[in-house]
Amino acid sequence: MTHMETTYRNGFPQSEREFYRLTIYKNVISSAKSLIQAKEQFEIQLENEVNRECCSFLMGHSTIDLDHEKPLEASVGQALRSIWHDPGVQKVMERRSEFHLSYHS
Repeated sequence: MTHMETTYRNGFPQSEREFYRLTIYKNVISSAKSLIQAKEQFEIQLENEVNRECCSFLMGHSTIDLDHEKPLEASVGQALRSIWHDPGVQKVMERRSEFHLSYHS
């Protein structure tokens, strides 16, 4: 068993989850934006028309308005889930060594 498994076998304490929540939100949204930009760079089309709207929505979403005390907006989570399941985004992921996923620390 690794140190992380031993230390956090029962999950992370509430205070730590709250502390890192905002960073995780920012990283997920930032990574989605990187995928969308790579999709455009590689000229890969999304197969689902709804996902084109989701991409526009996510690109316009500001991480400045995120609150570490509140859950991520349902509309953001739905857009993230929807584009992730699009075969076009999976084609982008096949080329993940050709672009940088940005994140905050």
